[in-house]
Amino acid sequence: MKPDTLEDLAALKAMELALNLSEARNRDLVEHSIYGISRVAADGTFLDANPAFLSILGCTAAEDVNALNLINDVFRFPEQHAELMAAVNRERFTVPRASGGGAMEAWWPCASMSAFSPSLIMPGPSKLSLKT
Repeated sequence: MKPDTLEDLAALKAMELALNLSEARNRDLVEHSIYGISRVAADGTFLDANPAFLSILGCTAAEDVNALNLINDVFRFPEQHAELMAAVNRERFTVPRASGGGAMEAWWPCASMSAFSPSLIMPGPSKLSLKT
């Protein structure tokens, strides 16, 4: 979008600033979370992981986790990955917003896979058997 007027340019700059602030807040939330959070491709390749996720897997650097495959290297029994994804799809529900402005979608257990943002959130010990 190319601004036509000075007001359009000011509005565009305000939107850009708001977006940058939102991205910084979300990045800070993920980076400082006590929960392990990662993005994983459908084939099990890790795309991103926060420090807590690295710690859970005993990795010291992002390169360590990027060398792993979620399905083959993390799950003790690879078939549990399919069970987890089935549970995620089965346990989708909506939560009403406190503001009354509609509902938001939530996932339980804390894992999700989608075409746009596949992710795995590991809140520490779970019923799944992970390789150690």
